[in-house]
Amino acid sequence: MLRVIVVDDEAAGRRAVAQLIGRHSSLQLVGQAGSAATATALIARLRPDAVFLDVQMAGGDGFRVLADMPLPPKIVFVTAHAAYATRAFDVEAVDFLLKPVQPDRFARAVRRLHRAVAVPTGRSAVEAATGRLAVASGRGTRIVALADLLAVHADGDGVQLRLRGGETCAARESIGRFAAQLPTPPFLRLSRSLLVNTAALAAMEVLSRDAVRVGLADGSPPLLLGRTAATALRRHLRGAG
Repeated sequence: MLRVIVVDDEAAGRRAVAQLIGRHSSLQLVGQAGSAATATALIARLRPDAVFLDVQMAGGDGFRVLADMPLPPKIVFVTAHAAYATRAFDVEAVDFLLKPVQPDRFARAVRRLHRAVAVPTGRSAVEAATGRLAVASGRGTRIVALADLLAVHADGDGVQLRLRGGETCAARESIGRFAAQLPTPPFLRLSRSLLVNTAALAAMEVLSRDAVRVGLADGSPPLLLGRTAATALRRHLRGAG
């Protein structure tokens, strides 16, 4: 299921798109915004898979929303102005819908959206190729170098990132989403609550039957693993060797 947001400065426009979304069980409407500024904050907080985005809005336009994000979600423009079509595809929009949107045309956009999310392209592929990850933190979006990311711990509704030098960073998304985004190898999901960068591991010390301490190459505080995570790590190391 794709998590989506609707952005339109007219309530009637938001309702129309929300009703169309409601016809598709593969979409989950997680938020709505009525301005460009509200949309930027909402997208950073909720990290949706896709946004149905109007172009002309009070206080800014849809293209400005994209410009404010280093790694935007997939975009389907929904507008009454056909003249923006060329510019929309220049910014790698998945589709461009003209109001009033017909159900069959919306269904086609949904199919395109699923294909686009399934096969990384455009900006998301560029981010992966350059070894960086966009992380929605409490202070906005932060770009983290994958080489600096040591581990990801589940923490309530979000995660805590362990970075080189002992730094930590809270992020508002699930560990499952990180596991899906990060390359394997070197990143490895050891348990439901822990994902590690195996390239950053330096040593492993058995403390007891149910506990293992793993030293990190940068000298920052070690990781403490329970039985499940330690077993998964040993299995991985045997396979790598």
